[in-house]
Amino acid sequence: MHARVFAYTKPLGGNLNGQKVRLFGLDYSDPQSGRRYRIRAGCPTKEEATDLLRAKLTEGTKAQIVNAPSMEAIKPVTFAEFVEDAYLSWSRAKNRPSTVGRKNGIYENLLKPAFGSIYLRSITAADIEQYMTRRRSTVQHRKTCKGGDCSCPKIAPATVNKERGILQNVLNRALRRGLVDRNVVELVESLNADNKRDRWLAHAEVEQLVMFCPPWLQPIVTVACNTGMREGELCGMRWGDIDWKNRTIRVDSRTSKTHKTRYVPINSETERALAMLRLAVGKEGMSGPVFVSPEAGEGLATKSYHPKSVSHGFHRAARAAGFSVEKTDPNRVTFHTTRHTFASWCVQAGIPTGRSWRGSGTPAGPCWTATRIWRPRRRRRRSTPSRTRR
Repeated sequence: MHARVFAYTKPLGGNLNGQKVRLFGLDYSDPQSGRRYRIRAGCPTKEEATDLLRAKLTEGTKAQIVNAPSMEAIKPVTFAEFVEDAYLSWSRAKNRPSTVGRKNGIYENLLKPAFGSIYLRSITAADIEQYMTRRRSTVQHRKTCKGGDCSCPKIAPATVNKERGILQNVLNRALRRGLVDRNVVELVESLNADNKRDRWLAHAEVEQLVMFCPPWLQPIVTVACNTGMREGELCGMRWGDIDWKNRTIRVDSRTSKTHKTRYVPINSETERALAMLRLAVGKEGMSGPVFVSPEAGEGLATKSYHPKSVSHGFHRAARAAGFSVEKTDPNRVTFHTTRHTFASWCVQAGIPTGRSWRGSGTPAGPCWTATRIWRPRRRRRRSTPSRTRR
Protein backbone atom coordinates (compact mmCIF):
# COMPACT_ATOMS: atom_id res chain seq x y z
CA MET A 1 0.00 0.00 0.00
CA HIS A 2 1.46 3.35 -1.07
CA ALA A 3 0.31 6.80 0.03
CA ARG A 4 2.39 9.87 0.80
CA VAL A 5 2.71 13.61 0.37
CA PHE A 6 5.58 14.93 -1.80
CA ALA A 7 7.02 18.41 -2.31
CA TYR A 8 7.74 20.06 -5.65
CA THR A 9 8.59 23.53 -6.94
CA LYS A 10 6.66 25.67 -9.40
CA PRO A 11 8.03 28.75 -11.20
CA LEU A 12 6.14 31.98 -10.77
CA GLY A 13 5.20 33.99 -13.86
CA GLY A 14 4.72 37.71 -14.51
CA ASN A 15 7.02 40.18 -12.82
CA LEU A 16 8.27 37.38 -10.53
CA ASN A 17 9.63 35.40 -13.47
CA GLY A 18 12.50 33.16 -12.44
CA GLN A 19 11.37 32.74 -8.85
CA LYS A 20 10.00 29.44 -7.58
CA VAL A 21 7.56 28.47 -4.86
CA ARG A 22 7.44 25.20 -2.90
CA LEU A 23 4.15 23.32 -3.07
CA PHE A 24 2.90 19.88 -2.03
CA GLY A 25 1.19 17.12 -3.98
CA LEU A 26 -0.33 13.67 -3.49
CA ASP A 27 1.17 10.29 -4.34
CA TYR A 28 -1.01 7.27 -3.64
CA SER A 29 -2.31 4.05 -5.18
CA ASP A 30 -5.82 2.69 -5.33
CA PRO A 31 -6.14 -0.54 -3.29
CA GLN A 32 -8.87 -1.86 -5.57
CA SER A 33 -7.24 -1.39 -8.99
CA GLY A 34 -3.64 -0.99 -7.90
CA ARG A 35 -3.27 2.09 -10.07
CA ARG A 36 -0.86 4.74 -8.83
CA TYR A 37 -1.82 8.42 -8.79
CA ARG A 38 0.67 11.29 -8.58
CA ILE A 39 -1.11 14.61 -8.41
CA ARG A 40 0.43 18.06 -8.11
CA ALA A 41 -2.31 19.45 -5.93
CA GLY A 42 -0.67 22.86 -5.38
CA CYS A 43 -1.16 22.85 -1.60
CA PRO A 44 0.93 25.59 0.06
CA THR A 45 1.46 23.58 3.28
CA LYS A 46 2.06 19.95 4.05
CA GLU A 47 -0.90 19.86 6.46
CA GLU A 48 -3.33 20.90 3.72
CA ALA A 49 -1.91 18.26 1.40
CA THR A 50 -2.29 15.60 4.13
CA ASP A 51 -5.91 16.56 4.69
CA LEU A 52 -6.57 16.40 0.96
CA LEU A 53 -4.89 12.99 0.77
CA ARG A 54 -7.12 11.66 3.52
CA ALA A 55 -10.16 12.91 1.66
CA LYS A 56 -8.99 11.27 -1.56
CA LEU A 57 -8.34 7.91 -0.05
CA THR A 58 -11.10 5.36 0.26
CA GLU A 59 -11.99 3.63 3.52
CA GLY A 60 -10.09 0.53 2.46
CA THR A 61 -6.97 2.56 1.74
CA LYS A 62 -7.10 4.22 5.15
CA ALA A 63 -7.44 0.87 6.86
CA GLN A 64 -4.40 -0.51 5.04
CA ILE A 65 -2.29 2.54 5.83
CA VAL A 66 -2.82 2.25 9.60
CA ASN A 67 -2.50 -1.55 9.37
CA ALA A 68 -6.05 -2.01 10.64
CA PRO A 69 -7.78 -5.38 10.14
CA SER A 70 -11.01 -3.84 8.85
CA MET A 71 -12.65 -0.56 7.94
CA GLU A 72 -14.54 -0.59 11.26
CA ALA A 73 -11.25 -0.54 13.15
CA ILE A 74 -10.39 2.99 11.99
CA LYS A 75 -13.75 4.43 13.01
CA PRO A 76 -13.78 6.11 16.45
CA VAL A 77 -15.69 3.93 18.93
CA THR A 78 -16.51 4.98 22.46
CA PHE A 79 -16.15 2.71 25.46
CA ALA A 80 -19.93 2.53 25.97
CA GLU A 81 -20.63 1.68 22.33
CA PHE A 82 -18.16 -1.20 22.30
CA VAL A 83 -19.33 -2.67 25.60
CA GLU A 84 -23.04 -2.52 24.76
CA ASP A 85 -22.71 -3.62 21.14
CA ALA A 86 -19.96 -6.23 21.33
CA TYR A 87 -18.58 -7.07 24.77
CA LEU A 88 -21.79 -7.87 26.66
CA SER A 89 -23.10 -10.09 23.88
CA TRP A 90 -19.81 -12.00 23.87
CA SER A 91 -19.95 -12.27 27.66
CA ARG A 92 -23.48 -13.73 27.54
CA ALA A 93 -22.27 -16.45 25.19
CA LYS A 94 -19.23 -17.33 27.32
CA ASN A 95 -20.11 -16.70 30.98
CA ARG A 96 -22.86 -17.82 33.31
CA PRO A 97 -25.90 -15.57 33.85
CA SER A 98 -24.68 -14.69 37.35
CA THR A 99 -21.30 -13.58 36.00
CA VAL A 100 -22.95 -11.58 33.22
CA GLY A 101 -25.19 -9.87 35.78
CA ARG A 102 -22.21 -8.96 37.96
CA LYS A 103 -20.27 -7.54 35.01
CA ASN A 104 -23.30 -5.62 33.77
CA GLY A 105 -23.84 -4.11 37.22
CA ILE A 106 -20.22 -2.97 37.51
CA TYR A 107 -20.36 -1.52 34.00
CA GLU A 108 -23.65 0.37 34.45
CA ASN A 109 -22.88 1.76 37.92
CA LEU A 110 -19.13 2.35 37.78
CA LEU A 111 -17.35 1.97 34.44
CA LYS A 112 -19.90 3.64 32.20
CA PRO A 113 -20.00 6.94 34.15
CA ALA A 114 -16.19 7.01 34.20
CA PHE A 115 -15.24 5.84 30.68
CA GLY A 116 -18.50 5.66 28.70
CA SER A 117 -18.02 8.78 26.57
CA ILE A 118 -14.27 8.31 25.99
CA TYR A 119 -13.01 6.78 22.74
CA LEU A 120 -11.25 3.45 23.17
CA ARG A 121 -8.01 4.74 21.67
CA SER A 122 -8.12 7.79 23.97
CA ILE A 123 -8.17 5.86 27.26
CA THR A 124 -4.80 6.26 28.98
CA ALA A 125 -3.11 4.67 31.95
CA ALA A 126 -3.51 7.94 33.85
CA ASP A 127 -7.30 7.73 33.46
CA ILE A 128 -7.31 4.24 34.94
CA GLU A 129 -5.04 5.23 37.83
CA GLN A 130 -7.30 8.16 38.68
CA TYR A 131 -10.33 5.88 38.61
CA MET A 132 -8.72 3.32 40.92
CA THR A 133 -7.51 6.02 43.31
CA ARG A 134 -10.97 7.59 43.46
CA ARG A 135 -12.63 4.22 44.05
CA ARG A 136 -10.15 3.27 46.77
CA SER A 137 -10.92 6.46 48.71
CA THR A 138 -14.70 5.96 48.47
CA VAL A 139 -16.45 4.99 51.70
CA GLN A 140 -18.77 2.00 51.48
CA HIS A 141 -21.66 2.92 53.77
CA ARG A 142 -23.61 0.19 55.49
CA LYS A 143 -27.37 -0.08 55.14
CA THR A 144 -27.75 0.89 58.81
CA CYS A 145 -25.44 3.91 58.48
CA LYS A 146 -27.05 7.18 59.58
CA GLY A 147 -24.39 9.43 58.04
CA GLY A 148 -22.17 11.90 59.81
CA ASP A 149 -18.90 10.68 61.28
CA CYS A 150 -19.56 7.01 60.64
CA SER A 151 -17.08 4.16 60.96
CA CYS A 152 -17.96 2.58 57.63
CA PRO A 153 -14.92 1.11 55.82
CA LYS A 154 -13.59 2.23 52.46
CA ILE A 155 -13.83 0.18 49.29
CA ALA A 156 -11.53 -2.83 49.65
CA PRO A 157 -8.52 -3.14 47.30
CA ALA A 158 -9.79 -6.53 46.12
CA THR A 159 -13.04 -4.89 44.95
CA VAL A 160 -11.13 -2.27 42.97
CA ASN A 161 -8.95 -5.00 41.46
CA LYS A 162 -12.06 -6.86 40.25
CA GLU A 163 -13.27 -3.69 38.52
CA ARG A 164 -9.81 -3.28 36.99
CA GLY A 165 -9.99 -6.88 35.78
CA ILE A 166 -13.28 -6.26 33.96
CA LEU A 167 -11.83 -3.12 32.36
CA GLN A 168 -8.80 -5.11 31.27
CA ASN A 169 -11.03 -7.81 29.82
CA VAL A 170 -12.99 -5.22 27.82
CA LEU A 171 -9.85 -3.70 26.32
CA ASN A 172 -8.48 -7.18 25.53
CA ARG A 173 -11.56 -7.85 23.42
CA ALA A 174 -11.11 -4.48 21.73
CA LEU A 175 -7.45 -5.31 21.08
CA ARG A 176 -8.36 -8.60 19.41
CA ARG A 177 -10.77 -6.75 17.14
CA GLY A 178 -8.12 -4.20 16.22
CA LEU A 179 -9.92 -1.25 17.81
CA VAL A 180 -6.94 -0.36 20.03
CA ASP A 181 -3.21 -0.70 19.55
CA ARG A 182 -2.49 -2.00 23.06
CA ASN A 183 -4.17 -2.67 26.37
CA VAL A 184 -3.24 0.26 28.61
CA VAL A 185 -4.60 -1.51 31.71
CA GLU A 186 -1.47 -3.67 31.69
CA LEU A 187 0.54 -0.52 32.47
CA VAL A 188 -1.38 -0.03 35.73
CA GLU A 189 -0.51 -2.34 38.61
CA SER A 190 -3.23 -3.85 40.73
CA LEU A 191 -3.61 -2.78 44.35
CA ASN A 192 -2.10 -4.77 47.18
CA ALA A 193 -5.00 -6.77 48.58
CA ASP A 194 -4.22 -8.54 51.83
CA ASN A 195 -7.38 -10.64 51.89
CA LYS A 196 -5.90 -14.00 52.82
CA ARG A 197 -7.96 -15.67 55.53
CA ASP A 198 -6.79 -18.84 57.24
CA ARG A 199 -9.86 -19.21 59.46
CA TRP A 200 -11.22 -22.73 59.69
CA LEU A 201 -13.59 -24.45 62.09
CA ALA A 202 -12.93 -27.29 64.48
CA HIS A 203 -15.41 -30.16 64.80
CA ALA A 204 -16.91 -28.68 67.95
CA GLU A 205 -17.34 -25.29 66.25
CA VAL A 206 -19.12 -26.90 63.31
CA GLU A 207 -21.52 -28.67 65.68
CA GLN A 208 -22.19 -25.34 67.42
CA LEU A 209 -22.80 -23.61 64.09
CA VAL A 210 -25.18 -26.31 62.86
CA MET A 211 -27.23 -26.00 66.05
CA PHE A 212 -27.97 -22.33 65.27
CA CYS A 213 -28.76 -22.97 61.59
CA PRO A 214 -32.39 -23.27 60.47
CA PRO A 215 -33.49 -26.81 59.55
CA TRP A 216 -33.16 -26.20 55.78
CA LEU A 217 -29.58 -24.93 56.16
CA GLN A 218 -28.24 -27.66 58.46
CA PRO A 219 -27.68 -30.35 55.77
CA ILE A 220 -26.13 -27.76 53.45
CA VAL A 221 -23.55 -26.73 56.05
CA THR A 222 -22.82 -30.35 56.95
CA VAL A 223 -22.22 -31.34 53.33
CA ALA A 224 -20.15 -28.19 52.69
CA CYS A 225 -17.79 -28.84 55.61
CA ASN A 226 -17.30 -32.48 54.60
CA THR A 227 -16.91 -31.99 50.83
CA GLY A 228 -15.53 -28.47 50.33
CA MET A 229 -18.15 -27.68 47.69
CA ARG A 230 -19.05 -24.08 46.91
CA GLU A 231 -22.44 -22.45 47.39
CA GLY A 232 -23.30 -22.53 43.69
CA GLU A 233 -22.17 -26.15 43.38
CA LEU A 234 -24.34 -27.21 46.32
CA CYS A 235 -27.38 -25.31 45.04
CA GLY A 236 -26.95 -26.82 41.59
CA MET A 237 -26.41 -30.39 42.81
CA ARG A 238 -29.09 -32.88 41.71
CA TRP A 239 -29.87 -36.37 42.90
CA GLY A 240 -28.59 -37.78 39.64
CA ASP A 241 -25.12 -36.43 40.44
CA ILE A 242 -24.81 -38.70 43.50
CA ASP A 243 -23.25 -42.12 42.96
CA TRP A 244 -24.29 -44.08 46.05
CA LYS A 245 -22.45 -47.19 44.97
CA ASN A 246 -19.04 -45.56 44.51
CA ARG A 247 -19.76 -42.92 47.21
CA THR A 248 -18.97 -39.89 45.05
CA ILE A 249 -20.69 -36.64 44.02
CA ARG A 250 -20.31 -35.38 40.48
CA VAL A 251 -19.77 -31.61 40.34
CA ASP A 252 -20.92 -30.62 36.86
CA SER A 253 -18.93 -28.16 34.78
CA ARG A 254 -22.02 -25.94 34.51
CA THR A 255 -21.93 -25.20 38.24
CA SER A 256 -18.18 -25.51 38.88
CA LYS A 257 -16.20 -22.29 39.15
CA THR A 258 -13.34 -23.74 37.10
CA HIS A 259 -15.76 -24.97 34.37
CA LYS A 260 -14.41 -28.50 34.83
CA THR A 261 -16.23 -31.60 36.00
CA ARG A 262 -14.80 -33.24 39.11
CA TYR A 263 -15.82 -35.94 41.58
CA VAL A 264 -16.01 -35.41 45.34
CA PRO A 265 -15.93 -38.34 47.79
CA ILE A 266 -18.73 -38.96 50.28
CA ASN A 267 -17.84 -39.65 53.90
CA SER A 268 -20.14 -40.94 56.62
CA GLU A 269 -21.35 -37.48 57.72
CA THR A 270 -22.23 -36.48 54.15
CA GLU A 271 -23.95 -39.81 53.51
CA ARG A 272 -26.04 -39.48 56.66
CA ALA A 273 -27.18 -35.94 55.76
CA LEU A 274 -28.02 -36.89 52.17
CA ALA A 275 -29.83 -40.06 53.27
CA MET A 276 -32.16 -38.05 55.53
CA LEU A 277 -32.99 -35.72 52.63
CA ARG A 278 -33.52 -38.74 50.40
CA LEU A 279 -36.14 -40.12 52.75
CA ALA A 280 -37.84 -36.73 52.98
CA VAL A 281 -38.27 -36.15 49.24
CA GLY A 282 -39.22 -39.72 48.33
CA LYS A 283 -39.17 -41.17 44.84
CA GLU A 284 -41.05 -38.23 43.32
CA GLY A 285 -38.29 -35.75 44.12
CA MET A 286 -35.31 -37.89 43.09
CA SER A 287 -35.21 -36.23 39.65
CA GLY A 288 -34.86 -32.71 41.01
CA PRO A 289 -32.27 -30.77 43.00
CA VAL A 290 -31.00 -32.07 46.32
CA PHE A 291 -31.51 -28.92 48.38
CA VAL A 292 -35.04 -27.71 47.62
CA SER A 293 -36.47 -24.35 48.66
CA PRO A 294 -39.73 -24.42 50.65
CA GLU A 295 -41.12 -21.94 48.10
CA ALA A 296 -41.22 -24.73 45.51
CA GLY A 297 -44.53 -25.96 46.89
CA GLU A 298 -45.88 -29.46 47.13
CA GLY A 299 -45.39 -32.26 44.64
CA LEU A 300 -42.33 -32.50 42.43
CA ALA A 301 -39.99 -29.82 43.77
CA THR A 302 -37.76 -28.31 41.13
CA LYS A 303 -36.75 -24.99 42.68
CA SER A 304 -33.41 -25.03 44.48
CA TYR A 305 -31.99 -22.47 46.85
CA HIS A 306 -30.22 -19.41 45.50
CA PRO A 307 -26.56 -19.07 46.59
CA LYS A 308 -27.28 -15.64 48.08
CA SER A 309 -30.05 -17.11 50.22
CA VAL A 310 -27.61 -19.71 51.53
CA SER A 311 -24.99 -17.04 52.21
CA HIS A 312 -27.43 -14.78 54.07
CA GLY A 313 -28.78 -17.66 56.13
CA PHE A 314 -25.25 -18.76 57.02
CA HIS A 315 -24.37 -15.18 58.00
CA ARG A 316 -27.26 -14.96 60.44
CA ALA A 317 -26.53 -18.40 61.91
CA ALA A 318 -22.82 -17.61 62.40
CA ARG A 319 -23.67 -14.36 64.18
CA ALA A 320 -26.18 -16.13 66.43
CA ALA A 321 -23.58 -18.80 67.25
CA GLY A 322 -21.15 -16.14 68.49
CA PHE A 323 -18.72 -16.07 65.55
CA SER A 324 -17.37 -12.83 64.14
CA VAL A 325 -18.91 -11.86 60.79
CA GLU A 326 -17.57 -8.31 60.40
CA LYS A 327 -15.81 -7.61 57.11
CA THR A 328 -12.94 -5.82 58.84
CA ASP A 329 -12.14 -8.88 60.97
CA PRO A 330 -9.62 -11.20 59.25
CA ASN A 331 -10.88 -14.12 61.37
CA ARG A 332 -14.52 -13.68 60.42
CA VAL A 333 -16.58 -16.73 59.51
CA THR A 334 -18.26 -16.88 56.11
CA PHE A 335 -19.64 -19.71 54.03
CA HIS A 336 -16.27 -19.91 52.28
CA THR A 337 -14.81 -20.89 55.66
CA THR A 338 -16.36 -24.33 55.14
CA ARG A 339 -13.91 -24.90 52.27
CA HIS A 340 -11.02 -23.97 54.56
CA THR A 341 -12.45 -26.35 57.12
CA PHE A 342 -12.64 -29.25 54.68
CA ALA A 343 -9.06 -28.74 53.47
CA SER A 344 -7.72 -28.41 57.02
CA TRP A 345 -9.50 -31.55 58.20
CA CYS A 346 -8.00 -33.49 55.30
CA VAL A 347 -4.49 -32.29 56.12
CA GLN A 348 -4.98 -33.15 59.80
CA ALA A 349 -6.16 -36.63 58.81
CA GLY A 350 -2.91 -37.18 56.91
CA ILE A 351 -4.53 -37.59 53.51
CA PRO A 352 -1.89 -37.21 50.79
CA THR A 353 -2.04 -33.80 49.16
CA GLY A 354 -2.12 -33.31 45.44
CA ARG A 355 -4.75 -32.47 42.90
CA SER A 356 -7.83 -30.89 44.36
CA TRP A 357 -11.15 -32.32 45.40
CA ARG A 358 -12.20 -28.72 45.85
CA GLY A 359 -11.55 -27.63 42.26
CA SER A 360 -9.25 -24.74 43.17
CA GLY A 361 -7.18 -22.94 40.60
CA THR A 362 -4.04 -22.47 42.70
CA PRO A 363 -3.20 -23.40 46.30
CA ALA A 364 -2.73 -20.43 48.61
CA GLY A 365 -0.99 -21.80 51.69
CA PRO A 366 -0.26 -24.86 53.78
CA CYS A 367 -3.70 -25.24 55.37
CA TRP A 368 -5.27 -24.47 52.00
CA THR A 369 -3.64 -27.42 50.32
CA ALA A 370 -6.47 -29.42 48.84
CA THR A 371 -6.49 -33.18 48.65
CA ARG A 372 -7.46 -35.92 46.28
CA ILE A 373 -9.02 -39.29 46.84
CA TRP A 374 -6.37 -41.60 48.16
CA ARG A 375 -6.40 -45.13 46.87
CA PRO A 376 -3.76 -47.72 47.63
CA ARG A 377 -1.59 -48.40 44.66
CA ARG A 378 -1.83 -51.85 43.25
CA ARG A 379 1.43 -53.64 43.27
CA ARG A 380 2.43 -54.82 39.88
CA ARG A 381 3.79 -58.29 39.63
CA ARG A 382 7.24 -58.23 38.31
CA SER A 383 7.92 -60.83 35.69
CA THR A 384 10.71 -63.20 36.68
CA PRO A 385 13.55 -62.89 34.21
CA SER A 386 14.21 -66.09 32.43
CA ARG A 387 17.57 -67.61 33.04
CA THR A 388 19.64 -67.93 29.98
CA ARG A 389 21.71 -71.00 29.52
CA ARG A 390 25.37 -70.40 29.13
